[in-house]
Formats: sequence, structure tokens, C-alpha cells
Amino acid sequence: MPDWNPAEIIGISPKPLAFSLYRELITDFIWPESRKAIGYKDVNYQPGIYSFAGKPYVDVRMSFNTFLPANLSSQTSEKLVNYYIDKLTNNPRFHDKIEFKIAYTCYTPFFDEKDLIQNNFSKLQIEELKKTLLILTDKNIKEEFSKIDYEISLTDKLNNKRKKIEISDLPLPVKIMQLIHDCKYYGTLPFSKLARFAFIGSKIMNSLLENKVISTQEYQFFFNSIDSVAKEFLVSLSKLKNKEISKKEFLDYFGHLRSGTYDINSPNYFESFDEYVDLKNFNFNEDKEKITFEFSKKTKNKINDSLKQSGFTCSADQLITFSQKSLQAREKVKFEFTKNLNLILSYVEKYLKSLGISKEDAAYLEITDIVIDSYKSHDLDETKKLNRKIAINKSKFKITKAIKLPPVIYMERNIDYFHMFDDLPNYITSKKVSAEILLITNDIDTSELNNKIILIENADPGYDWIFSHNIKGLITKYGGVASHMSIRAAEFGLPAAIGAGEAIFNYVKNSHKIELNCASHQIKRFI
Repeated sequence: MPDWNPAEIIGISPKPLAFSLYRELITDFIWPESRKAIGYKDVNYQPGIYSFAGKPYVDVRMSFNTFLPANLSSQTSEKLVNYYIDKLTNNPRFHDKIEFKIAYTCYTPFFDEKDLIQNNFSKLQIEELKKTLLILTDKNIKEEFSKIDYEISLTDKLNNKRKKIEISDLPLPVKIMQLIHDCKYYGTLPFSKLARFAFIGSKIMNSLLENKVISTQEYQFFFNSIDSVAKEFLVSLSKLKNKEISKKEFLDYFGHLRSGTYDINSPNYFESFDEYVDLKNFNFNEDKEKITFEFSKKTKNKINDSLKQSGFTCSADQLITFSQKSLQAREKVKFEFTKNLNLILSYVEKYLKSLGISKEDAAYLEITDIVIDSYKSHDLDETKKLNRKIAINKSKFKITKAIKLPPVIYMERNIDYFHMFDDLPNYITSKKVSAEILLITNDIDTSELNNKIILIENADPGYDWIFSHNIKGLITKYGGVASHMSIRAAEFGLPAAIGAGEAIFNYVKNSHKIELNCASHQIKRFI
């Protein structure tokens, strides 16, 4: 399940409402449309993910095609996609590291073409790929396809439209439908572009690190110095504790966040602030935590030399600004579009409650089951149909939860038998910590988080509350190097293993105390 791994966002066994909302808002239209807008191939409408026994799987061929430069010839494109598929088939453990281990999605200094040569790509095909990727990457860094500030500005329209919808007299299904429409065009579409920008910037900075153009310390200080919504969250919590702002002011800004962004049964901060946040024991010194960093003139000259030698026309300053702004913008726009998503879930709950359907049962309907009522008047038979569908989907979900499937399916027999391989976690920082572990569950006592290494299967912005506790480290089952929690861990200098996979995650989960050594890429259990 490459790309934006759905398991990282909605889990491996999402209920129908979460699955359908994720498809509607992100994968079915937004993925390919956002990439087309910034220089990748136009694949027209292609569903991004499919349900297999209720579990989300990315259409790998479609995803690989959306990562081809628009001007790449059809012959080279076809050969490249087939090569990617063969490589993934032979190395399924790379399923959540597609852009580092499998596909060429942007150009970087020190472009490594050895693997292409070994797989019978001609010199002309390799040069064509390098040229088209270089042009695409260079233009994006110089913001020629789209301006980062413009993409951020679209959230102002999103917020204004949402406020008008909230005070309108429209029926709830119509409000839901309009909120979805606005969320896509003024929220998730700009977010998708910014996420791609952030990945390009991170990939190039990583290339400069690997080739010793920048040092490990410079790399870490750079990413630590990038302020985001998560840091703003902690600063605001500190102000709340010191009575500089009221609880209402805090929740007016952050209250829409929920640990399961797409899960209607996951309470938001409005509903469960005291369960998430241990304000009594919370300590955050903004001045102490604030890191300012700027690359030296000598390092910038080295970056400029590397860019120039690789054919880039952008400068070191443009690259650094692009990397910094895109990461900040990606998190800001995600924060804003989840306000619409939170309101969608609130209206779904309210509407279905009026039909006698509980919030727990609402999770077993798809979003189309609900918004279809915006086109017609509702009657008793429609409610009966919804209840029948809920009953059917509940039965199906029991099967979904019981079934185990591999992360990559490429032949029929993958379903009958497979082994869970050790994934290669993305280690953040070069620190080493030892502590007891704590698995985050729905009924966790949040007072127990302090001085623990925290385990989370999949984490999104709604989990930023964990940083209000004094945690020692973080391990997630799902997530890539540019995932939400990777960025958060880097920002706070928190030792973490992101995307550990099922085998390692279960090994840690069944431990009492572990050592997380990010420098040596090791996780050891204390017996």
C-alpha cells in the first residue's frame, strides 16, 4: 500500500464511513488532479484505493503513473511503470518507502542511475527521465506551477464558505454535501500539492545529507527549527495553563481535532479535552524549546555548487525557503481542512440521530448513503434501508477484522498464504532512549504517558496531544519518512521509529521496556 499509505490515516480495517470519506476527499480525484497541476502526467479519473475484504489497497499502477513527468514519452513511461511494479513485487517490504526505494518521483543531486542501467534502460531513456524530472523539480522549487502562498490562501475561502454553511437554513444532507465539495477544492487539493512540495524538499535535503553536502547536525537543526501547528498547539497549551488565554479560546482554535480524523466515534478536543491533555503536569518553555537555525554561507555555497552541477537553475536559498515553507504550509492546510471534516462528521451524527440512528451505527454507512438524501425527500422506507445497510455492513466488518492480508497483493496466492516481513522503520534523530512502553488505545489513561515510549498504530494531527506529555520516544506501525508523525518527531527532536511494520510493532508491543537507538537503527527488548 504505497503512496499516502491509507493504513497510516484510516487504519487497516476502517469502518465504511471513514473509508468512503477518505476516498471522496483524497484519493479518487484529488491525488491525480493535484499531481497533474504540478507537472506530472494526467491520468484522468482513476480511483486511488480499492476495498479488498474491507481493507484499503492502493492501485499501484495508477499511483506510479501519476508520478511520471508529464513530458515523458509513452514508451519510457510504460517501461518505467513496469520496472517499478517488478521491483515492488520482488521487494514488498518497501511498500511504505516507494519514493525512496522504488520510484523516481523528483530529481535530486547525485541522481543514482545504476539500477536503471542494470534493468536495461537505454542511455537515451535514462537521459529523458533525468531531464523531465529535473525540469519538473526545478520548476516546483521555483514555484512556477503554483505559489505556496496562493495554496495557503485558499483556506480563507474554505473558512468563509464553512461559516456561511453553518448559519444557513439548508437541510443537513445538503450542508454535508457542500462541505465535502468545498473541502476538496479549497482544502485537500491544495494540501495534496503542498504535501508533494514538502516531499520534494525533504527528498533533496536528504540527498544533500547522504552525500555530505550538509552535516547531520545541520540537517536536524534545520528541521527542528521549522515551526508548525503542533508547536503552536503546545505554546497555546502553555498560555492556557498560565491563564493567558481561556479554555474556550483554546478550543475555538484547536477543538475540531480528533485522534481518528475520519472516525465519527473518535471524540474531538471539544468533547474530550480533559481526557487527552494532562494540563496539571504539562510543562513547556517556549523560549527553551525554540530553535533558530540558518545554514552558513559556506554550506550554502556547497549546496549551490551541488545544484548547479546537477543542472538545477534554482538557488540554495530558493531550495531552503521552499523546503521550509512547504512543510509549514502542508501542516497548516491540513489543520484547516480538518475543520470541514470535523463539521461533516458532526452533521452526519446530528442528521442520523434525527432518524433514530446512533453515532456508533453511523460509522457503518458510507457517505453516499447519507448525502443521497440531499436530492430527494426522506421517508420511512429510506430509514429502513439505512438500518438494513448498517446491519449488513456490521456483519461484513466482523469478517474484515478477522481477515489478515499482506500489505502488498500482486498475485492470487498472496491471499492464501504470506509471511509478515520486518519493515525498515524510519528512524528520527540520532538519539538513544530506554523506557517502558505504552500502547495508545481508546481507553488509555493519559496520565500514564509521562516518561514512556509511546506506541501508536497510525497517527494523524489529532494525536498531537501526546506531545503535551513528557514522552521519551515514539514508535508507529505505519508511516513514511514524510508522514505527519515523522515531521512532528523531527520538529521536537523526539527519538522515533516511524512505520515499524507489523512484526516489529508486535515485538515491541509484547515488551515491557525497550531501548530505542535511532543512531544504530536498533530496537532492543529488556527481558
